[in-house]
Amino acid sequence: MISSGTIVRGALTRTFPAALAMFAPIIALAVAAGTVPSPARLALALTASLSVAAGSAAALLALRRRLAADAGVTGRRAFIVGITAMAVGWTVRPFLSNAGAAGEHLMIAACGAGLAVAMFSPWLTSGRTTSRAPLYSGK
Repeated sequence: MISSGTIVRGALTRTFPAALAMFAPIIALAVAAGTVPSPARLALALTASLSVAAGSAAALLALRRRLAADAGVTGRRAFIVGITAMAVGWTVRPFLSNAGAAGEHLMIAACGAGLAVAMFSPWLTSGRTTSRAPLYSGK
């Protein structure tokens, strides 16, 4: 079983930076166009990235007992979750125009949770412990 600290560390060191990196091209294009992003927009990018990481961590923490030890929650799979969750979030966002800022952050967190479950589903076990001991020991 993977520890809670390992899951949170993976979300903060892999998923969060990946989600934040998705904003880099947008910021670079804005700077190239001669505009400087406002601190409010930069804070929005930061909180959206934290929402993805929180959603991913929450889903993996909920499945922690069923998650195999070799799932690699601190590796590249967590990085891919961050990138794809932001991409899916941006794709779905226009359909939630009346959701408000809190609704958008919940939707982005749900994207992080859903993609974390999808990414790590091959490493989910049945949750039952199986004994490899022989049925009859010969005594």
